[in-house]
Amino acid sequence: MLKTPFNKWRKRLGFSKRFAGLHFAISVLLAVLVALLIFGLWYPFPYRELAGGRELFWIIISVDVVCGPLLTLVLAAPQKSRREWMVDIGLVAAIQVAALVYGLYVLSVARPVALVFEVDRFRVVTAAEIDAADIDLAPPDFRSLPFTGPRLVGVRKANDSDEQFNAMSFGLAGVEPSMRPNWWIDYQAALPDVLLKAKPIVQLRTRHPSEQVRIDAAIADTTLPENGLAWLPLVSRHNTAWVLVMDKNNGLPKAYLPLDGF
Repeated sequence: MLKTPFNKWRKRLGFSKRFAGLHFAISVLLAVLVALLIFGLWYPFPYRELAGGRELFWIIISVDVVCGPLLTLVLAAPQKSRREWMVDIGLVAAIQVAALVYGLYVLSVARPVALVFEVDRFRVVTAAEIDAADIDLAPPDFRSLPFTGPRLVGVRKANDSDEQFNAMSFGLAGVEPSMRPNWWIDYQAALPDVLLKAKPIVQLRTRHPSEQVRIDAAIADTTLPENGLAWLPLVSRHNTAWVLVMDKNNGLPKAYLPLDGF
């Protein structure tokens, strides 16, 4: 057979496609394992929506899964020596691993670490929103940020007028007391205020008459009767249109709904 440039190109493409396909399969498997880590531990539902984890994950994984195999498709060639091939693969793997590690770092920094009751709502707080200095000043129980989903906490009241003024100044800068671990208290200590502010489900139905089916489904998932449930708005830096449905007796979260609570 005459070795035309087209035949050479087709032979090279067939060779590189096999390796790129194998590389793609390995990349997809790695992406699945990363997804289990991220959505199983760092961003369980509904925090993947509230903290932006889902969007970050798809950006990072799409770049990682596409770029690695694509580079292999471009670089693989049957005429290359084993040494050249190993150098190429090593470089591609190094780029891919570096991108994945950086992506995981970004996701870990943006992970939700606290679900905080503040005044009349719950707020999802991420690691990126917390100043390390506030962690050092926090009570011992709050000096480490979890990697297995956010912890449920409350916010204490200001000790004096100076601290109240300080909190207002931070608030004007976008740093709420809920973002400062030195203001956190055990959730049980905040429970009386939670239950005082909690609203009956009928009020949620009145606010969202077109969402009765969704509300019914959420209530059914809790396995509690409707009169045993209450709700409050749930907000984050990324989203302010959710509500948290809780057990009316102990204030524990039972369901989450993408409905505006204000």
